[in-house]
Amino acid sequence: MNANVRWSVLVLVLAVAGMVALWPRGNDSPPNIAEQPPTDSADQEPGVRRAADLAGIEVSSQDGSSEDLGELLADGPVLVNIWATWCVPCREELPVLAEYAADPDAIPVLALQTRSDYDAGLELLAELDVDLQSVHDGDDVVIRALRAPGIPMNYVVDQEGTIHRVDPPVPFEDSEQVRQAVARYLEQS
Repeated sequence: MNANVRWSVLVLVLAVAGMVALWPRGNDSPPNIAEQPPTDSADQEPGVRRAADLAGIEVSSQDGSSEDLGELLADGPVLVNIWATWCVPCREELPVLAEYAADPDAIPVLALQTRSDYDAGLELLAELDVDLQSVHDGDDVVIRALRAPGIPMNYVVDQEGTIHRVDPPVPFEDSEQVRQAVARYLEQS
């Protein structure tokens, strides 16, 4: 093969690779979430959703039954923590959240396990002596719906059902940090 043919093949391969990289792709958001525009005012941060937008998303509860996430969040306020068994910061944060939840003035905490085996998650909660309501998102539907950039991730659902991602998205180190973050988002509503 002469040099001109090799250069022609190389240019053709690079052109095809460029077209594939730039080709538009479909929306991979979960159905029934992507079609719904945010119902909040335009001045809120991108990705904010309402608890009602999560209606119809089924999560597994601790007893193995299926629950509607929208219904679980409907009676806000509630703090939602997304975690996984393999996530070291999650393991450190879960006891902090349990300590916060034990305070009589705390709002309920919903631990939403994802990207890990649910039974292993229940074992981990027992090992850490964490007593939180826990559900499992086996298909990452919730992570996609909330546009969670990673885990651990926390969200405050206020009284009106608006879901606020806690920013900055760093793990809580003590229950006072949790209390301050919750108060900040509940005062905004």
